Amino acid sequence: MKKIILIFLVFFAFRTHAQEKSIFLGTDFPIQYTAGGLLEYQNFSTQLQFGALTKPYDDVILSVIEGFGADSSIINIVRKAYERGFVFTVKQNYHFKNGIYTGLYLQYLTLHAAETPLDIIESYYPEFEWATIWNKPFPFNFADRYGDEVTELQLKSNLLQMGLLVGYRYSIPNSNFELRTELTFSKNIFSSNQFSSQTPYPELLYQKLDEDISETYTKYAYIPSINLYFVIKID
Repeated sequence: MKKIILIFLVFFAFRTHAQEKSIFLGTDFPIQYTAGGLLEYQNFSTQLQFGALTKPYDDVILSVIEGFGADSSIINIVRKAYERGFVFTVKQNYHFKNGIYTGLYLQYLTLHAAETPLDIIESYYPEFEWATIWNKPFPFNFADRYGDEVTELQLKSNLLQMGLLVGYRYSIPNSNFELRTELTFSKNIFSSNQFSSQTPYPELLYQKLDEDISETYTKYAYIPSINLYFVIKID
């Protein structure tokens, strides 16, 4: 959060020197619905945007990650977390005179705490002796409570992506409006995961989950997107 606040301060510091200021609405498919602001100065621009990851993008983005080689069992473990989340993006672009621009960006995705049924976890970690893992019987039969909220495991994930983009801007004649399209491609450079449950699962399970999910993101979270923005110039 402190880093996000710092980026905001830098953004507004540049604002006083910007030659042109804009706001926009749009979408990054298959990542988010988004809104943000643009500051332009000479041949450069800084772009700051917030967005929401929700349906139908949740299934698409997971299919993309799985398509790069991620284990389908891991995808099933994190699937519920992708039902909704928030995205923060900062881009630094260089503009050519023909409307084409290129850039670098950082994108931070925070995915909500969602419940994963026990049977999905158990199928991926058969080495755990689930019924006797604490060397004593449980007061209930796990097999009868798959999907029960008591045995579900809550997962919250945060991902940091770094990427490249190429875009094109089209100014609508005799107006303050502009259309922008972008092609982007990012790679995961950091992730963190948090777990909780009403059932006191051993810390070893959480450690294994964190290692395997983080490794999956590092190896396979390559996220391409097609972006479309409707821009309003405010200066």
